[in-house]
Amino acid sequence: MAVPQLSVDVAIAGAGVAGSVAALVAARAGRSVALIHARPRRRHRGETVPPEFRPLLEELGLWPEFLRSGPRECWSNQSCWGSAQPHERHYICHPYGCAWHICLPAFEAELRATAARQRVRLIDGHVTRAQNHTEHVALHVETSDRTIGVDAAVVIDATGRSARVARGLGATRVNIDQTTSFAATCEATGKTWATDTLVEATDIGWWYSAPAIDGLSVMLVTDTEVVDLAANGLGKQWVALLQRTPNTSARAKAAPVPDIAVAAAGPSRLAPVAGPNWLAIGDAAATYDPLSSSGILHAAGSAAAGAQAADALLDQDFSAITDYPHREMELFDEHLRQRSERYRTEQRWPASAFWTRRGIPAASRH
Repeated sequence: MAVPQLSVDVAIAGAGVAGSVAALVAARAGRSVALIHARPRRRHRGETVPPEFRPLLEELGLWPEFLRSGPRECWSNQSCWGSAQPHERHYICHPYGCAWHICLPAFEAELRATAARQRVRLIDGHVTRAQNHTEHVALHVETSDRTIGVDAAVVIDATGRSARVARGLGATRVNIDQTTSFAATCEATGKTWATDTLVEATDIGWWYSAPAIDGLSVMLVTDTEVVDLAANGLGKQWVALLQRTPNTSARAKAAPVPDIAVAAAGPSRLAPVAGPNWLAIGDAAATYDPLSSSGILHAAGSAAAGAQAADALLDQDFSAITDYPHREMELFDEHLRQRSERYRTEQRWPASAFWTRRGIPAASRH
């Protein structure tokens, strides 16, 4: 058993956008904070955040960090949804300006650097065990050369969909469906929509593509039975499906066959989202369908709300245990409602299992 070597008000497991924002909000409230950072092993695809991301970051005082990470402006989106013809959405009249293509690792690094300057204790390691005691949570953190014991009055789980810490404290993950993403980085052809995102619906799901720092990020969102994960040649299957798309294939060169990153991508939520001395934020609390493009926006917003709830708990305001989960579930329910409405607008393939599972009205299933 590790001997506690560090005692803090708030310990945060996971130092992506959600964990780093929570650490900054808690530190600015005068709390001692430990931010536990396990270096990511996966490659990040290109990410796009909506215009609404800007006022949130400005409110949090983090807009300079965002600009230093080198985002690129995105003034329009292309969508082949409900029709084979692309529909263009412009942001020129949006009150918050454009959307942004971002390099997520660069933005996260800027947030962690700011956290360090605000005396957040950064620990390079991962939580292997969490034990809930009456007045604190004891974390065992494995670093490269030792085990560190961290005692915290409140623990925030920002470990993403795995919700590793919260599940260790008794929470469970509720998955709405088995949506899966198959993502790769390709060379852009330069023929069309050089700086736009493109969403293209097909009979088996939909494709997303957007500029990334090292090419064009291309992702297929579908159900797991569409792609045979057990077979050799996953990349060749993906390329064959890509070549069936008239618009996405026109902007992506898939030669040589790219490496494919497979990940769960469906909506899910944690049950419960919080306990007497812990809470979950970002994807650990709830994951959103990538069609919404709101995952990072939700991560930052829930991080700020979660850090404020932790601050209230430390002041013995236990209403935070009900108020914060209520907020998260209201947002998640609204996301599911909007998701269902959006999927129902695509009715070209009434016999497709992917689309019927996502709400094509019964009258259309002929």
